[in-house]
Amino acid sequence: MTNSNEPKGATMDNFMSMTKEAGHTPEIQRLIDLHAVLNDAMNGQLILAPINLEEPGKRILDSGTAD
Repeated sequence: MTNSNEPKGATMDNFMSMTKEAGHTPEIQRLIDLHAVLNDAMNGQLILAPINLEEPGKRILDSGTAD
């Protein structure tokens, strides 16, 4: 369960920290590689949908990224 008061990215940051501390370097590398592939395939645009990121209250699913 996530805390809605956590800063943006805190849940993924916690996951990455725990994964690194546990020594799961293959999983970390898989996530980094997947991020690089998606970033390249989408020409550096990680969001393609017409969306105003400045509008408050947005909730975005971060999928397939490591950093």
